[in-house]
Amino acid sequence: MLRPWVYYLWTAFINTINITHPKIEFDEELPILNFGEQMSEQFMAWTTNSAIFSRNGQDVFVFCQAEPAGLLKNTKSRVYFISIPDAVIIEAQGLDFTVLQLMVNEKHRDVIAVGHRSGNMMIVMIARIYFNTLEEGRDAISLGGSSRRPQRLVPTEDFGDLFLTPGLAVSEHLFNKSFIMVRKYPVDWLEPREPELYPPILMEINIREPIYFDWCPAECQGTVTYKSPYTRLGSWEPRIPLSLAAPALVYARFSMEAVTIDVKFDRATLRGALPLDTTNDIVPDIIDYTTQLTGDAWDCANTFDEDTVILLGPFPETSCKWAADDLIQISLPRLFDIQVGDQIFLQADTIYTIPRPQDNEYSMAAQGGIAISLPDPLEEPVVIITGTTEIDECSPLQLSASDSYFLGGQATYRWELLSYRDLTNNPAGRIFNQTALDLFRFVLENATNFNDGQVVSPPNYLEEAVGFMINLTVTSRWGLSKSELVEVTKLDFPAPMVSILGPKELLVNRTEQVSLLANGVPSECATVSRQLGYRWSETTGQLDLPFMDGIVYTTRSLVIPPFVLEPIGSGSDVNMYNFTVETFAVDNPSKAAYASVTVRVRRSPVFAALATEDRLMTRGDILVLDARQSQDPDYPTNPGMTFVGTFTWWCLTPGRLPCFGSNGTGLIPPLETCITDFDSRTWDTAVLCLPPGSNTSAPRIVQGGMTFSLPLFDEGLYCRWARGVLMVSTVNFTEGEYLFEAAAVLEEVSGSPVRPDPDKRTAEL
Repeated sequence: MLRPWVYYLWTAFINTINITHPKIEFDEELPILNFGEQMSEQFMAWTTNSAIFSRNGQDVFVFCQAEPAGLLKNTKSRVYFISIPDAVIIEAQGLDFTVLQLMVNEKHRDVIAVGHRSGNMMIVMIARIYFNTLEEGRDAISLGGSSRRPQRLVPTEDFGDLFLTPGLAVSEHLFNKSFIMVRKYPVDWLEPREPELYPPILMEINIREPIYFDWCPAECQGTVTYKSPYTRLGSWEPRIPLSLAAPALVYARFSMEAVTIDVKFDRATLRGALPLDTTNDIVPDIIDYTTQLTGDAWDCANTFDEDTVILLGPFPETSCKWAADDLIQISLPRLFDIQVGDQIFLQADTIYTIPRPQDNEYSMAAQGGIAISLPDPLEEPVVIITGTTEIDECSPLQLSASDSYFLGGQATYRWELLSYRDLTNNPAGRIFNQTALDLFRFVLENATNFNDGQVVSPPNYLEEAVGFMINLTVTSRWGLSKSELVEVTKLDFPAPMVSILGPKELLVNRTEQVSLLANGVPSECATVSRQLGYRWSETTGQLDLPFMDGIVYTTRSLVIPPFVLEPIGSGSDVNMYNFTVETFAVDNPSKAAYASVTVRVRRSPVFAALATEDRLMTRGDILVLDARQSQDPDYPTNPGMTFVGTFTWWCLTPGRLPCFGSNGTGLIPPLETCITDFDSRTWDTAVLCLPPGSNTSAPRIVQGGMTFSLPLFDEGLYCRWARGVLMVSTVNFTEGEYLFEAAAVLEEVSGSPVRPDPDKRTAEL
C-alpha cells in the first residue's frame, strides 16, 4: 500500500535592515500541512498559482490545487488559505473553473483570479480576506462573496478570448487595481499568430468599480514591443507595510509675477516631520515633530537638494514656507537665475505622507524632481501707459509703462512711431520738420535698445500742432506680447498738462464708491501762471455733475458716492460712463488740457440670507428656513420686506443624496403652499375679553425672532409657508448632518436672472 503524500510549509524570513548584508532565516523543522488522506491522494496536481497576504502580523499563503478530471478541459481548481508560519489550513474552497493566475491585494484584502470557464477566459474576484478573533484566541478567515458564483470584473465579450501568460500580472495595492499582460490572438486557432501582429498589451482592471482599459490606443503597436517574449510586471510603490503612497510632485510653477514658485504634492504631508522606526521592523513607531518646518521663511535646503538650492539662490534672499500641507511656496529675490524648464529635486528622506496610525499605514519618503512650468492660468500682459498725452509748447513728453502687470517681473519694451498728423487743418498742406521727427524717432529707438519702460523727450523734439501715434509692445517673461496705442498731442500754445491716475478703464459695482484723481502739471512756459483749476464733467449725458448734491466737481479729485452710478441689464452687461477733467491756468481758463477715464458699472451678485444659523435638531421637529431677508445689493430691500425675486431650495442627506425627489443636486421639487393649523394663531386678549397675560395661543414655532403657525404637512414632508419660507418635517430624517441651500434669484425685465450667491445651512440630528 502506497503511503499518502505529506506536505510541509517552508517559510523564509529575510532581514534587510542591513541592505549590504541581508540575512535569511528559516526553521529546520518544517510544519506539516494537514490535508486529509483522501485529499492528498486525489489532489496531487499542484499549480504555480500562489500569492501571499501579509498585513498587521497576519500572514496567509494562498495557492491552488488541481482537482481530478477525466479530460483536461474539465479540470477545476481548489484554492487554499494557509496560515503562516504554523501551516494551519484556515479555509479551502473548490472552484468551478481552472485558475491560471492569482493576485492578492494586501491593503483592500481582495483575492483576484484569472481562469478558464466554459470555453471563456475570465477575471474574477473570488474572495475577500477578513480576520475574526475567536473565543479560544485563534484567528479565523471568512471569504467575502461566493466562490461558486465569482464576481466578473470584465465582461466576457472583452475578455473571453485573451491569451494570457501566467506570471505576467501584478496587484496595485493602494488603489486596488490589477494589471495583466495579454495578447489578443484570433479566436480561430488555425489562423496564423505572427508575433509582430499581436504584441503584448497591458490591461488595467479596477477591482471595486467596473472600469478596465488597455494601456494602448487602438492604433498602437502594443504596450511593449512584440519582440519581448516575457515582460515581468512589478508594483514599484507603495510597498507593504508602507502602504500609503509617498507624496508625488504634481507641479512646480511660477506665480504670474514670478515672485514665488509653488511646489505642489498630490497629497497632504507631514511638513518635514519624520516617521521614526524604533524597532527595526520597517514600520514607523513614532513621528518626530521636532523636525517639522514651521514659519513663513526657512531655508529651502531643508526640503530640496544641494543643486536645487544653488539654482534657487541662498537663504534668506530665497526662502521657503509651507503654504498648505501639500504645497511649498518658494519666495524668490528680485533677481534670480532659475527659469522655466529648469528642474528641482527633493531632499531624500524628508517629506512623508500624513500617516494613518490607527490602520498601521505609513508611506515612504517623497523622491525625485520636477521641471519648473509656466504660470497657470497664463495671462497676457496688461499694458498701462501713464503720463500726459497732451503737452503744451514748452513741456517735455514723459510716458511710463511701469504700472503694467502680468509681466513675470521682467519684460521687454519696443517703442515705435507709427504715424503723425497735422492739427492745424491747413488746406495748403503741412510740411513737417523732418529733423525733429528724426530726433523723436531716435528717442523711441534708444528706449527700445535699452529696454526702458519710460520715454522722455525734450519739448523741441516734438513739432507743435502735431498728433503723434505711438505703439508700445510689451513682452513678458513668459513670451506673451501685448501692444497698446497712445496718441500724443503737441499743442502750439502754453497750457497745463493733465492725466488721471490709474487705469483708463474702471469696472465697478453700483455699491462701490468711485474716486478719480487728476494729476495736473503747470506749463513750463515762463509767462503762464502755475496755479491750476479743475472742472469735471460726464460726457455720455447720464450725469449732470453741477446739479448733483454731495458731488464736488471743481477740485483735482472727483468722488462719486455709492448707488449713484446705475448698472443696466444683468450678468455681464455693463453701463458705461465717461468722466473728463478739464485743467487750466487760473489766469487763462481758455487754454485748457483734458484727460478722460471710462467707468463701467456692472450688476452686483444677489445673495441669499437665512435668518438662522446651523443648528442641532431632534427627529420630528419642524425645520424652518426663512430666506425673506435675501438682498439685491444694488437696490436693497427695506427692513421687514421680502426680497422681490424668487427662491430655489436644495437639500442633501448625510450621505449627500437628495432629500426629496430624484435630482442629483438635491433640488427640491416645486413647493406647495403650507396648510397651517389655524388653532395656533395668536389672539388679541381684548377681543376675547380675557385678563391681560392670559395664554391665548396653541403651540406655534418661534425661530430667528419670528413666529410661525404650524403647518399640517397633509400633502407631503415640505411646503412653502410664505414666499421665501420653507418648512420641512424631519419625522423621516435619520441621524446625521443634512445640508440645505437656498438661492435668491432676481429676474430682470429682459428675463435674464442676476447671478445668485446661495446661502448654505446644516441641520444635524
